[in-house]
Formats: sequence, structure tokens, C-alpha cells
Amino acid sequence: MNSRMKILILLLLTAVLCLSVAVASRSIADPELTQQGGEDAARQQDQTLEFFSEDGLWGAKTPGGRVLVQPQWQNLRQMSGEVLIASGRTADGTRSGLIRTNGDLLIPLIYSSIERKAPDLWVAFFRENGAARYHIYHDDGTRWTDVAWERCEAEGNTLTLGRDADYVKNRLDNGKLIRTAWHSEHKAGLHLLTMDFNAAQLAAAPDPETLTRLGDAAAAYLIYLFIDRKTINPVLLSGDDTASLLAADSYKNCVLRKARAERLQIMETTGFPTYDLTMKVSYRRTGEDGQSEDIETGMRLILSRNAAGAFTYSGFSDPQRKAAEQQTDDTAQGTETTTRKDDSQ
Repeated sequence: MNSRMKILILLLLTAVLCLSVAVASRSIADPELTQQGGEDAARQQDQTLEFFSEDGLWGAKTPGGRVLVQPQWQNLRQMSGEVLIASGRTADGTRSGLIRTNGDLLIPLIYSSIERKAPDLWVAFFRENGAARYHIYHDDGTRWTDVAWERCEAEGNTLTLGRDADYVKNRLDNGKLIRTAWHSEHKAGLHLLTMDFNAAQLAAAPDPETLTRLGDAAAAYLIYLFIDRKTINPVLLSGDDTASLLAADSYKNCVLRKARAERLQIMETTGFPTYDLTMKVSYRRTGEDGQSEDIETGMRLILSRNAAGAFTYSGFSDPQRKAAEQQTDDTAQGTETTTRKDDSQ
């Protein structure tokens, strides 16, 4: 290699070095270029929080040092990439709640404990008027249900939630809570309307709160039929078949014995949600001669939910009631035929 070629190579290397220094200097002087160049890395860092303490209180920041949550909490831990569990002092002692990773309060400090039981499943314990209560949360800080449960038992992939005599059994499956059994009891005077549904029936059933309110509304209608027998508030009547609902006179000599929900279907309508509930009902009817008869029937009650969220009654049927009415008509017709025959003789 001659001296001229060596000089050309040296000049070329010098030019490349100078260009590199110029680009680096521009990047340092222009924050926008630096941010664009490291955007993916910065975003990845923001997903991992670092907790730090000042004067005994905890906050959160990014690995790059940007403070997201001011140090004002007794304890901080991560529920998910968007939600933190924060603890602080309240009038009732140290309690926990939920905050977002930007520091905004999501759920007030009301819980004595918040524990992870499974992926995407957190159980929060608190007391209401001295009684134990549980809320069930997703990783994102939303609740599985709005019900405040009185009992919570987690074993393996099974979660059982209860309130009074009611309970629902759930199976945890790939981050989903699948209901496998439901039992609830609803007072109808001195008796109960029980609702028991299996996994297949629950697959198409509404949420637990709606199920409970449906049972309460059905029990209230049984009270009207067998106990109260007062006129139903017109506000609670809806649909075109209101005449069938005013049936209390047919049961004035009847006493309810037991009732059990057998089937619940959601009806396809263009308006508000409507439910078709079939109940197996047993009652005792006493005739004018003082003789009693035990009757078991399948009552069908149609309930709709109005704009205010209240349940109204849209229809009612009882095959045994219709059969009894038909029998009465046949007896009357038979008596009339006999009378006419006697008159002709």
C-alpha cells in the first residue's frame, strides 16, 4: 500500500469519527431525539415500579426515577401493572384500599386485608357493623360481583362464597370464575322458596345479585297468593297479561307448604331483561266440606326488570288452578243437564 492510499484511508476514518461525534452531540442537546430513540425502553421501564421510602412512608417511581405515587402510604404493594394496594391509618386503625399507579384513589381504605388467592382473583376482607364481609376483585381493581359476602372459602381451584343460608360454588378456570352450584333461600311467610341451580343452568343465568333479587320477587308473589292476598301494586304489573297475575282469589282456601325453583330462562325481548321462572309449589286446599287436599304443581312466573332496576310481574300460570276451574265448570254443566232431564220427565 503506497503512502497516498494510506492518507486517503486516514482521512476517511477521520471523517467517520467526526460525523459520529456530531450525531451524538445533537442527540444530547435535543431531548426529543433522545426520547424517540429510547421510547420502547422507557415504556418497558414504566411497567416495573420501584417502591421508595421517605420519613417512614412509601411511594412508587419508575426505574428511571420519575415519581408516580408520592410517599404518603404506610405500605404499598402491586396488584397489577395498573393498580396498587395502599395501606394507611384511618379512624378504625390501619386499613387498605386500591390506588392507580398514577396515585389516584380507586377504592377507599376500608379493608383489613387484601390477599391474592389465584391469578386475577383477590379477596378483600372488611367488617360492616361488626360482621365479617368479603369483596372479590380482579387484577385491574374491578369486582367480580357487587355482593358483600359473609363467607369466603378458597381451596385449590374452588371458591365458595356465602351469605346467610345462600352460597355459590365457583371453579377457577384460566382466570375465569365459573359457577358450578347455587343455593338461595327466600322467605315466603313461614315457609321458604329455595333456588338450586347446577353448572349447566348457571351458564346462562344472570349475576348473583340479580339471581337473589329474582328469588325475593318470586317469594313476594307467593306471599300475595297464599298469605297477604291484597291487591298488587299496579306499578309492579307489566305486560299484556296482567289479568292472570290477579289470582289470589283462586287460593283463598289454600295454605302454602313449600316451593322450589326448578328452572330459570332469560327470555329474548327487545326491551328490558325478562325472566321465565318455573317453581314446583306444594299447597293444601281445604274444600267447603272441610276436606283437605294436598296439591303439587308447577307454577310459572314471568318477571321483567324496569328502567329503575326493579322487578315487575308480567305473567302467571298454574296448571292445577286451570284444571280445578275446568272441573268446576264441568260439575256445573253436569248439574244443569241433570236438572233439565228431570224437568223433561
